[in-house]
Amino acid sequence: MKNICKVWYYYFSIVLISTQLNFSQSNWFWQNPLPQGNNLDDVSFITAETGWAVGGVGTILKTTDGGNTWSKQFAGTDSNLTAVTFIDMSVGFISGWYGIILKTTNGGLTWNKLFSGTDNSLNDIFFIDSNNGVAAGTSGTILTTSDGGSSWEVRTSGITKNLEGVQLADINNGFAVGESGTILKTTDAGLSWEQQTSGLTSYLNSVHFFDASNGIVVGASGKILKTSDGGSSWVSLTSGTTSSLKRVSFADQNNGIVVGSNFVLTTLNGGATWSLQQNGITGIFFNYISFIDTGSAVIVGSSGSILRSSDLGMTWQTISSAATTSTLYSIHFSDLNNGWAVGGMNNAVILRTVDGGFTWTVQLDTSINRLRKVISTDSQNALAVGGNSLISGSAIILKTTDGGSTWERKSAGNVSTLLDIAY
Repeated sequence: MKNICKVWYYYFSIVLISTQLNFSQSNWFWQNPLPQGNNLDDVSFITAETGWAVGGVGTILKTTDGGNTWSKQFAGTDSNLTAVTFIDMSVGFISGWYGIILKTTNGGLTWNKLFSGTDNSLNDIFFIDSNNGVAAGTSGTILTTSDGGSSWEVRTSGITKNLEGVQLADINNGFAVGESGTILKTTDAGLSWEQQTSGLTSYLNSVHFFDASNGIVVGASGKILKTSDGGSSWVSLTSGTTSSLKRVSFADQNNGIVVGSNFVLTTLNGGATWSLQQNGITGIFFNYISFIDTGSAVIVGSSGSILRSSDLGMTWQTISSAATTSTLYSIHFSDLNNGWAVGGMNNAVILRTVDGGFTWTVQLDTSINRLRKVISTDSQNALAVGGNSLISGSAIILKTTDGGSTWERKSAGNVSTLLDIAY
C-alpha cells in the first residue's frame, strides 16, 4: 500500500505540470517544477532583498535574498491571487478572485481575509501609504480604503468593463486601465472617477505613473501610451511588436521594462524608445515585472516561472527549475527509487529519476510524436509508447535495456498511435 501511495504522489506532483494545485499545509510537495508550479501573476519587492510573489490557487512565495530562493506562505484560501503590494517589511496586501483581499502585519507569516464588499474578481491593488489604497477588477469594480484595509468602499466607476491595472500617483491622483481602451482618472483619492480618451479599443493591461502628470500605459497589440499632462492627452509610442504587453515597471524616470507573453522590452529614456531583448526562453508566459533596485528586476509567469536580471533586463537568469515544461502523460516506478515519466506535444519527452522522484533528468527530447505510456520491469529495462492518432504509421515503441542511456525504436506497423502497454 505504501508503494502505491508513493507512485500516486509522484503522478500528481510530476505528471500534472500544467494543472494548478494547492498543496498548502498538506503532506504533498512540488517536485517539478521548483519551487512550485502554479501560475504566478504578480511580484513586488519592498527592498533589494525582500519580495513576495502571488498566483494560482492561493500561492504566496517570499524571498529574502533578492529572488534567488523562495519559500511558500499560507494564504488560507484556494482562490487565485492576482496582485500583491507591501507598505513596509511587515504590512502588505493581496487581491484575488471573488473579491478576495488579504492583509498581513508580520511579513506574511499569517494572512487575514478582509471584507471587501464585492464578489467581483479584483485584478490589481495599490497602496500609496499605510492607510490609503485602491483595488480594481471585473465589471468596472473599484474599491478604496482610508483605514489600512479595515473597511472598503465600493466606488462608482461609471463603466462595466473589466479593469486590469490601478495606481495612485499621490494621495489624490490615480489611474485605472482596462478593457476597450479604458483609462479612468481620479483627483479625489478615488471617491470619483472620470473616463479619459485613449484613442484605443483594445485591452490596456498595466499603468505606471512617475507623478501626477507623467505616466505610461501598455496593452494589447503592442500598444504603449504616454502622457505628460496627467492623462488629458496620450501619445502613442512605438513598441516594435504587435504582441500583447502584460505589465510595465520603471526603476526610475528613465529605466523601464515591459513584459509580453514571453519577451521583454527595455527603455533607457523614459519610454521614448523601446528595445526587444532576445532572452531565448520558450514555453512559458510572463505575467509581471518588478524592479528590485535601479539595475535588477524579477519576472514571474506561467507554471511558477521566476526569472532575474541584474543588467536592466538585457539578460535573464532562470531562478525556478523544471526538468521539462512539456505535458507529461505517464509515470512508472520499478522500485522505490527508479522511475520514468513520459509525454510531449509535438515531441517525445522521457524523464528519469534514480532517487525516488526528488530529482529528474531528461533522457530524451526529440521531434518524434508524443509518448503516452511508460512501463518498466527494473532499473534497466523499460518500454514507452505513443504516436499521433491523425497520422497513419506514426505509432512509437521505444525500448531501453541500459537504464535509459539509449532508447531503441521498434516497429509498430501501420498503427497511428499506442495509448497503453502492459507486461
